[in-house]
Amino acid sequence: MESESHFGKDVLGSNSFPKKSRKKSNRDAFYEVWWPLISSTLGLRPLHMWDVGRRAQIQEGQKVLELGAGYPLWKMYSGRVGKTGTFIALDVNETINKRSKKISQFLNLGKEKQSEQIITADTNSLPFLNDSVDIIITSGIDNLSTAEDIFKETFRVLKPEGRLISSEPCNPRLDTDILRKVGFTHIRQRLGTPFPLFMSLNRFVMASKPSSKDA
Repeated sequence: MESESHFGKDVLGSNSFPKKSRKKSNRDAFYEVWWPLISSTLGLRPLHMWDVGRRAQIQEGQKVLELGAGYPLWKMYSGRVGKTGTFIALDVNETINKRSKKISQFLNLGKEKQSEQIITADTNSLPFLNDSVDIIITSGIDNLSTAEDIFKETFRVLKPEGRLISSEPCNPRLDTDILRKVGFTHIRQRLGTPFPLFMSLNRFVMASKPSSKDA
């Protein structure tokens, strides 16, 4: 695990890693303990994450950001950035992130160090510079009232021609209209792996930020 300073000014803004105190809720407890167990066993979450990695097409040297990363199933594909790339796992839940760091350190034993980092931040106000990330992966943005703000932020921090892969486990509608409104192009929807817990299929929305010459 690399130190925070490794990422420098090309990825993180000056106000990185904001600390916000907030009260614990039953929702936090659900996402910290029960949902990871339920989704992994009854929802085939590892199979879904394999599919995420396949569709992301991560290349060595790229900067990849995952929003709502949760526990480190993203280790299935984070190493594809190689020594010269950067993988950043972001989640709003600080407890999950503390546990994820310990799990990730254990999984990294005996391996070459990778440029990865686990941070706590708000997806509505990402602590990254404009045009600084090659690929953004999001999971479970099912709140339509905040989806536009989140996608505005992903659009801001993506490099021109950068790609967004949004996976929606059981959302009945995929917000291609919001993505177009924000500015994304080449928007397409794909069905993914089974999600037996809700007798459905995982779904993906993939989109690109226009190149600077097309803006």
